[in-house]
Amino acid sequence: MSPINCAEHGLSDTIQVCEHIHAELSAGHFPGEIHIDPIFWIKLCAACYGKIDFEKFKDLDFSALAERTDAELEEIEENLNASYLVVKTSYWCGECYRDIQSRS
Repeated sequence: MSPINCAEHGLSDTIQVCEHIHAELSAGHFPGEIHIDPIFWIKLCAACYGKIDFEKFKDLDFSALAERTDAELEEIEENLNASYLVVKTSYWCGECYRDIQSRS
């Protein structure tokens, strides 16, 4: 992930979270249940995790992407984009995330 310039921590790593986890963190609470998606490592609540059809990607071998044709890669990208657009996400300062987590 790209770094973020946090007002509290300065340059920090980022953690991508769904809108519901973002709301919890913004309120100073660490969510009780977090699911990590296996493709992009986005931290998701149970509701958002359930919206993504991971079954569609179960046979996708990321280590073999270089062997795919441009048309195959475009199809994979379209499927990923369509699957993930159902979830609204944002980036969170990694240090802030871990601070809130350590207080829970």
